[in-house]
Amino acid sequence: MTLAGRLYPRAWRERYGEEFAALMADLPSQDWRTVWDILKGGVAMQVKFHGAGVARAAMMLGAVGGLAAGVGSFAIPNAYVSTALIASSSLTPGSSANELLRSLAVPRAESIIEKHKLYPGVDSGAAWMTMMKDVRVSIPKGGSKEGAAFLVSFQHRDGAVARSVVTELTEAIMENQGPWKVFDSPSLPVNPVFPNRLVVAFLGVLAGAVLGGVGAVFRSVFARAT
Repeated sequence: MTLAGRLYPRAWRERYGEEFAALMADLPSQDWRTVWDILKGGVAMQVKFHGAGVARAAMMLGAVGGLAAGVGSFAIPNAYVSTALIASSSLTPGSSANELLRSLAVPRAESIIEKHKLYPGVDSGAAWMTMMKDVRVSIPKGGSKEGAAFLVSFQHRDGAVARSVVTELTEAIMENQGPWKVFDSPSLPVNPVFPNRLVVAFLGVLAGAVLGGVGAVFRSVFARAT
């Protein structure tokens, strides 16, 4: 409790230290909530007394953090999503998307995996299971007058590969339970869905500003305590 009280600026402790100590002595119990309240009050007072230094440190480290995060985000591979919309008049609108995906023949899926080298170093069985997780087959809102409509999508670091995979997947799916109609051909994605570099940079600025501000407060505390 005494250590937590030292977070307050020296000028404040010299003026209110005795009253603060008496108040602490009169408390029936000193649990973690009391310590937390003292810590919050100490940090707030440090910011009030040394706001300019705290703000300067926060801005400096915020700028450094944002720059580092922004540059570092380019080390993260881009991810592109290609999507196609297909519908079957032989299926009811309540048909399961997962059931449709399971109808895809394993040999056909394995040939797609091998052709595009989707999962290098992974055996065929595990690669097929991974592909079933990566492929998204969903039912769009509003459905279709042509029967059951499905959105088929796949994510890859290469947009052209993503479109090729979706093209071959939809062709394989449409071999069963036809007739099918293609409403939207597989798209060629231009903009990546991940990472969002602006968000990454903003988080870097935020983290740097917090670290800079907290560091400035504690540096001020310990500099004046010695």
